Amino acid sequence: MNKKLSSIFVILSLVLLFGCKSKQETNQNKAEDLVKEMLQKNLPDEKTYESVEFGDLDSVNLVEINDAFLSIKNGHLEKGRSYDQAMEMTYTGLKIFNSPLFEDPKYGYKISHKFRANNELGVMGISTYYFYIDSELSKILYSEEID
Repeated sequence: MNKKLSSIFVILSLVLLFGCKSKQETNQNKAEDLVKEMLQKNLPDEKTYESVEFGDLDSVNLVEINDAFLSIKNGHLEKGRSYDQAMEMTYTGLKIFNSPLFEDPKYGYKISHKFRANNELGVMGISTYYFYIDSELSKILYSEEID
């Protein structure tokens, strides 16, 4: 009887372990796909895009998201962003702070991505960005270049 119980416990433990891991990998894959899709739509020469590496998907809280929006809220447009894009991001940021999610420290996700691509002049460069993603992994809220 004791041997049966331990076998059942081991099997249940393995199911739980692999079940949780697979969900995280799925979320990681969703985030990576979202980033790649956004870059394909927004890079000056999307055909030259080459992924170098992705960081691990990490949950972020409102303080981290606020830091990402800080430069826009203070009226400084990030290089390459249009006024309309900045206003849309500011509006998104304000909606976050006026939502009931403010009480929940886990709001969304952040992932880093290093990639190669040609710039507007056709020169190949390497860039690393943080991408802030909503809690449903359906939309990139903001991105910022990492020096």
